[in-house]
Amino acid sequence: MQLNFDVCKFKAVKSSRASSAKLSTQLKLKMNVHKPSVSIEAAAASTASVIADEKKYILQTYGRTPIVISHGSGSRMYDLDGKSYLDLAAGIAVNALGHNNEPWIQTLTDQAGRVAHTSNLYHTVPQVELAKRLVETSFGDKAFFCNSGTEANEG
Repeated sequence: MQLNFDVCKFKAVKSSRASSAKLSTQLKLKMNVHKPSVSIEAAAASTASVIADEKKYILQTYGRTPIVISHGSGSRMYDLDGKSYLDLAAGIAVNALGHNNEPWIQTLTDQAGRVAHTSNLYHTVPQVELAKRLVETSFGDKAFFCNSGTEANEG
């Protein structure tokens, strides 16, 4: 028996109307897991603009709730207005450790300082250690690491 793990990658959908200058521009994104990226004072104006930009720039494949989550702590999420929500979806079951989990942040930071990602074409110590731990503590005989549900089903 094999264990299948599905880790999603995001794909940018380029519009044919986009100029070559826009396509060649490199965007640098910074994520701050400890603090909201937008001040609470700016929230009223920002919620509407974030939702409008989401509709303009992100493929509309999900029916979204009209709130903008700015940060979280444990099982709580907070919107730009500072309203607290109990996160019962856990990022659709991929965020079981909660938000702003310090041990997870430290582990991620340590690993990112070594190798952030490499293909399954290469051997890595963390991948083998995780597979060994999964197999030895579960019903599976082997672990199968992949990046999409399609690969998980074909594995």
